[in-house]
Amino acid sequence: MKLVVVTVAAKVVVVVVFFFNGFRGVLYAMRNMISLLLMILLYGLFLASAFMISTARLQQRVAAEMGRMNGGPRMLLHEFRRSKVVMEDLRSELERRGSTMEWENEVGIRDKVENLRS
Repeated sequence: MKLVVVTVAAKVVVVVVFFFNGFRGVLYAMRNMISLLLMILLYGLFLASAFMISTARLQQRVAAEMGRMNGGPRMLLHEFRRSKVVMEDLRSELERRGSTMEWENEVGIRDKVENLRS
């Protein structure tokens, strides 16, 4: 018998490994593997539930906004393209400045962030 410690999502899981040959060893290995996969699935279910809820809320808000708009879906596409261009502009500005940022030159980035918010 051998104890193996596995860390999954900041939780310590102790898996007991039995060294058996043949069919019995395969059964123990499959049981341990199924237990590990089940734990990963359950952690994913609990950790991803908040993301799924926020995604569903966002989808409902977008559907409600599309229902209220008079201009139809073209306006949403225009807003999406505009925000995509502004995001790329902001990303290129941040990449150009690198990891060192001087606080005196922060004004240009603040303007781009405000442009993105509007």
